[in-house]
Amino acid sequence: MELLQFSVEHYEKPENAKDKKMLLWYQDHWLPISIGLECWDDKNRHCDLPTDKVKLKDGKDWVLCAATSEAFGLMVYDNCRDKWKKFSNSSMGTRAS
Repeated sequence: MELLQFSVEHYEKPENAKDKKMLLWYQDHWLPISIGLECWDDKNRHCDLPTDKVKLKDGKDWVLCAATSEAFGLMVYDNCRDKWKKFSNSSMGTRAS
C-alpha cells in the first residue's frame, strides 16, 4: 500500500490530511478485519506496529501481522474495490459512475 511509504512528518502536515485519514482507516478498520482481532485489536494496535513480534504464553514469538496475511487482505480489497465503492456511494445516497 503506497500510504505506508511516507514518514511520520508527512502525516503531520495539514495538506496531507487525506493520506492520514486513509492510513488510520487502514490500521483501525481494515487490518482488524483482514488479519483478525486476535492479532490486531485495541490492546496492541495503539502501542505496536503490525510487524512487531509478541511473546505467546508458550514462549514463542508471534508477528502481529504476517506479510502474507496483509497481502491476502490487500488482494481481497483490490479485487472488490469497485463493488465496495458502488456500495459506499449508494449507502450515502449518491450514485457511482
